[in-house]
Amino acid sequence: MYLSDDEYHHLLLYIRAQREKREGNLQHALSLVEEISADAKAFGNYRFAPLLLKTQIIHLLGDYDRAVKGYKEVVDKIELFDLEDKDEKSYVLAQLKLADVNFLKGHFVKAKKSLKAIKFEEDKSLEIEYLRIKAHIHRFNLDFENAKDLYESGLEACEANTKTHGMLLNNLAEIYCIREPELAIKYGQRAIKENGLLNANIEIGKTHAAMAVAYARLGECEEALWHANESVNLQTKIGYKSGILFGYFA
Repeated sequence: MYLSDDEYHHLLLYIRAQREKREGNLQHALSLVEEISADAKAFGNYRFAPLLLKTQIIHLLGDYDRAVKGYKEVVDKIELFDLEDKDEKSYVLAQLKLADVNFLKGHFVKAKKSLKAIKFEEDKSLEIEYLRIKAHIHRFNLDFENAKDLYESGLEACEANTKTHGMLLNNLAEIYCIREPELAIKYGQRAIKENGLLNANIEIGKTHAAMAVAYARLGECEEALWHANESVNLQTKIGYKSGILFGYFA
C-alpha cells in the first residue's frame, strides 16, 4: 500500500512531534501534532495516536484538566470504533496516563483504583509504565519501600539506553535523594548520561533537581546549587511546570 503525499506528510509530522516532545521542545511539538488532520488516513487503526500524543504534550505543559479530557476522549473514541484490540497500546496508555494525571491532581485513591481496572495483554512497555505509575502513587504517599521495589522491577525488565530505562534511573535518583544521597547521585549520574544520549531534556532536568537535594543532604552546597540552577534553567526553557517546581524545591 502506497501513501499519498498528504498521508506521508501527516506521518512525518507525527514522528517529528514525538522527537520534539522527547527533547523537551513542547510548544513546537504541540504545534506539529495540531497540524495533523483529525481524519488522517495514514494512521489506519491507530487513528487516535495523534490525539494521544497531543494530550501527552498538554499533560507535560501542566494543563491537567485539559489532559484529563483528552485521555478520556482517546479511550471513548477507541471504544466507540471497537479498536481496543487493534490499537491496544494507545488504549491502555491513555488509561495509564489518566491515572498518572489524576494522582498529580491529588486523587490518589481514584488513580490507584483506575490502575487496578486496566486490563491488557502481555506487553513489556505497557507493563513497565504500569509499574512506574503505581510506584509514583506509592512514592507520593511516602510509601518509599514499595515505590522503590516497583521502580527496580521496572528497571530490571527494561533494556538499557532506552527512554524508559533513563526515566526509571531518574525515578530511583528521586526516591533515594533524601534517604540515601550517595546512591541517588550514582543513579543520577547514570540517568543524565543515558538521557543525554537521547536528548531527553525533561528527564535530565528532573535528575538535576534530585541530585541537588542529594548533594544538599551531604552538605555540598555549591554542587547542590549548581544542579538546582541547571534544573530550573532547563525546565523553564522547556516550559515543564512540574519540573520548574522540582528545581525550586531542590
